[in-house]
Amino acid sequence: MSRVKSRAGRIALTILLLFVATLIVMVPVGILGSSNIVWGEDNQYGRVDVPGTAVLHLPAGSLRVSAAVEIPGRGNETPNLPLPSDLALAVTPVRGSAQPTVTRDLGTSANASDDQVNAQRQVWTVHVPSDGAYRVTARGNFLGVGVNAQLWFGHGPPLPGTLVPLVAVGIVLISAGLWLLVHPRLRGRRRTTAAAAGGGGGLSSAPTSDWEPAVHRRATADDSVGRLERLADLHERGALTDAEFVAEKARVIGETESG
Repeated sequence: MSRVKSRAGRIALTILLLFVATLIVMVPVGILGSSNIVWGEDNQYGRVDVPGTAVLHLPAGSLRVSAAVEIPGRGNETPNLPLPSDLALAVTPVRGSAQPTVTRDLGTSANASDDQVNAQRQVWTVHVPSDGAYRVTARGNFLGVGVNAQLWFGHGPPLPGTLVPLVAVGIVLISAGLWLLVHPRLRGRRRTTAAAAGGGGGLSSAPTSDWEPAVHRRATADDSVGRLERLADLHERGALTDAEFVAEKARVIGETESG
């Protein structure tokens, strides 16, 4: 029963440590991978008033388009930014480029750290075929929702906020697995080093002088008994005379005593 309780306690402690480690890892993962503090707001490539038209220089690749609005009296809570049904976007090249592809790609509402707006929400993903100038036309009516309505063009943080806990858990589990893999090897290496420091492959000189003669004496005595038994057998079978048997027996006993 005590062993079961001990094992349950170790499991509970391990789970608690993994949970705490995950919370700790989530902080740098969230800041470095999903925070506007590092990556800035989603308007790196410009903003267009809604309704309004502007020419923006857009890079090749996929970029996100978010609706951004100032919601008066919102406070500090996470906003809920509704989108008007007539909200529309058109992106056309100014010269010589292929037509970009605009895909509806709704995201969740989020805070915006900007001096003009305080709430944002991803609405589209635009696939730009080549770097160049594009005319952007935005239509829609945010009356009753907020003021300073804009469309933001940018890339945003590379890691969505919903994935931060999963990434943190993955980092903690991988780190724990590597530790369990390396730790026994380090422990074995320390033991080997300690044994080598003791001299003689882990056997000190003092114990060797104590037990080595005893082993030698025991081996010599055992060998002498075997030789005497063989001499007796040869004598009984007539291979040795009485005189030869006595002489050989005395020689074996003498060697044993002198050893």
